[in-house]
Amino acid sequence: MTRAGHDISLCWGTIAPATLLELASLGARAGFDAISVSPGMFDDAITTGTSGPELGRRIADLGVQVSVIDPLISVLPGSPDSLTAGGRFARLFSFGEEDCFRMADALGATTVNVAHYLGAPVSLPELVDAFGALCGRAANRGINLLLEFMPEGSIPDLATALAVVRAVDAPNAAVMLDTWHFFRTGGTVADLDDVAAGEIGGVQVSDAPSEQAGVIEAGVNTRLLPGDGAIPIETLVAHAVGADLEAFVGIEVFSSELLQLDRSEAASQARQAMRSVVS
Repeated sequence: MTRAGHDISLCWGTIAPATLLELASLGARAGFDAISVSPGMFDDAITTGTSGPELGRRIADLGVQVSVIDPLISVLPGSPDSLTAGGRFARLFSFGEEDCFRMADALGATTVNVAHYLGAPVSLPELVDAFGALCGRAANRGINLLLEFMPEGSIPDLATALAVVRAVDAPNAAVMLDTWHFFRTGGTVADLDDVAAGEIGGVQVSDAPSEQAGVIEAGVNTRLLPGDGAIPIETLVAHAVGADLEAFVGIEVFSSELLQLDRSEAASQARQAMRSVVS
């Protein structure tokens, strides 16, 4: 089992319909240490008339932290805008780096998760240049960046994400490993044997049925809770972040089954599932 001491986050996608403050409350009651927040959730909360700093205070009063702003998907070359992206995450392309950095400042988050999703093909040198420059600007704000690979973009797998992070060689940059994306791109625990400590700075945890192994195509909201599928979650997380207690560990389960549950019950089941992964 991964060494005890990691803070465990409830990722916004697990309770996707929840508002920001509702997610914080659900996470706290279920026993999570932190939550991840999407730019859209923050923006919706602000439109109610509550300031960013006040949101941060109210979340802290509930007893959880904001670990990550997730995702920043508009900043890398080739990324579509919100009008041309389409799909359920189209709105997220309307938020830029300054938006996400401002949200992190307001909520006390130290990390922003970056991805290249639904973008036009981009060469590795272009991605390295763009991400490296972004890391410099983030460092000036005291913000760490995680780079998530998704097969629907030009950073399709762990190897490519590692290549970018290694080429950038910035102290505030590391890879975000989503177990779902890793499994459907054919990743195995052995692929982590040559990964140095600190190169993976976070893990988004979900499970998948065995037939999803190496198969990119997948239905919407078909992820499983940890332990309900074929991914060796406990071993994978232990290999990915090991004893790095600063690494992000969160549960991100886009699931039709969870959406049908009472939100408190969904959060409770998510936390219980994580107890077999991280103490």
